[in-house]
Amino acid sequence: MIARDILNIMVPQNLKCFIATAFTLLFLFLFAFHSHATTQAIQKQQDIPDCLVALSSGHAIVVDKGAQKLFVYHYDGHFNKVYETACSTGKNQGAKTVEGDGKTPEGIFLPTKLFTKNQLSSTYGSMAFHLDYPNLLDRKTGRNGNNIWIHGTNKPLCPFQSNGCITLTNKSIKHLFNYINLNKTPIIIEKSIKWIPQDARLDTKKSLEHLLDSWIKTSNIPFSMQAMDVSILRHGRFSVILFDQILSVNNISRHSGYRKLFLEE
Repeated sequence: MIARDILNIMVPQNLKCFIATAFTLLFLFLFAFHSHATTQAIQKQQDIPDCLVALSSGHAIVVDKGAQKLFVYHYDGHFNKVYETACSTGKNQGAKTVEGDGKTPEGIFLPTKLFTKNQLSSTYGSMAFHLDYPNLLDRKTGRNGNNIWIHGTNKPLCPFQSNGCITLTNKSIKHLFNYINLNKTPIIIEKSIKWIPQDARLDTKKSLEHLLDSWIKTSNIPFSMQAMDVSILRHGRFSVILFDQILSVNNISRHSGYRKLFLEE
């Protein structure tokens, strides 16, 4: 009692309030810092689709047909999921093989054209992106068909309702527009995503980067060739390396197109 009374006499009331406030603010700061650090650690440890190996710029879109979900990823030292939305794929199960089979193709594709509302019938909602199916791998294995799009809809979105396209709500397709660069943004369509830890892809990344470097060195061209803005994707036993091809001659460099290198294990 005596010690408490002495403390009450020696420390003015307003100073005691200041000390209490200072300790409260310190606690809140430490708690916020810990929460931020924990969130960052969770993001870095977050599992990712195994189709994502490397992405030097832009975004990659991954479609999970089984879960009827579409994901958008960005890379800034580690892969971050920046968008997720429901989608609807083909009314029939399995990978597309022939025209009219009502199935959505599986593989690695690029968006080649954008159609806006005034170019579309009401079936396709407010916007649509044309995909390059069938690509080289599809044609080599005899798969055919055409007009595979990612598009909106003016109807309620229901699972497995399309004739082979990837359907989103009009709100979602408008949002997806912000992440797509024509002929450059990879779109990987999976039967079902296999989720892996972020660092599990590093050996594959190193191996395929070495293969790309070897391919460039053994190319019989009378120029110096360099690969820039490299992205590496996988689907099953196939990998695709996307890159800007830079050719140099007499110290003059020129961009010679965005290239796709298809690889089979």
